[in-house]
Amino acid sequence: MKDVVDWLVIQSLEPVSIFSEVLAYRLFAGPVKQQLLMFLPPNDDSHREANQKYLQEMRKAAAVAQGMYRSVEEKVLMAVVYWQEDHYDLMAAYGVYGLSQTPRVVMSQVNQEVGSVDKYLFDKDSIESEHLVDFIQEVRGQEVDVYLKSEEPGQTLELEPLVIKATGSDYVSLVKENKDNVVVLYCSLDVQFARICDPAVYVF
Repeated sequence: MKDVVDWLVIQSLEPVSIFSEVLAYRLFAGPVKQQLLMFLPPNDDSHREANQKYLQEMRKAAAVAQGMYRSVEEKVLMAVVYWQEDHYDLMAAYGVYGLSQTPRVVMSQVNQEVGSVDKYLFDKDSIESEHLVDFIQEVRGQEVDVYLKSEEPGQTLELEPLVIKATGSDYVSLVKENKDNVVVLYCSLDVQFARICDPAVYVF
């Protein structure tokens, strides 16, 4: 039965989806544990033509990559994330902190053994379909170093006010659903240089 449900979830998604809050659950909590996200500027008049070209390249890549998958475990879901306010949290989680950092492509893989998400940065010279397909194969072949890495929640620090290290799994309950005022410092772990980089502070 689970296989049927998984198949229905996968079939309900476009080869390349336009990210939305409604789509988020199927994209990240569904049976497919690999995602290729393309972060683009706002889809307004000044960016629409360029965005459309990037979207076409990703769709061509999706058509080619479709023939590479032999199982749900190998499948990669693709989505475009446009720069807008309600996407800021997701973009920060993928190391995109400003409009100047778009376009950017990042592939993520859920590491179920340790409960983390490994993220890999597309670093080709241009965003073209053949380069995107090559990138997917290189990530799956472990030929690309991890760019960002999530981690398990750390111990609560005995401080006043309370300081907690939040991760993706408990972010909503700690920040969005918290009745108290919360100051959040967003940081990304640059695995290559073993340092915290590009911090951003928001108050909720």
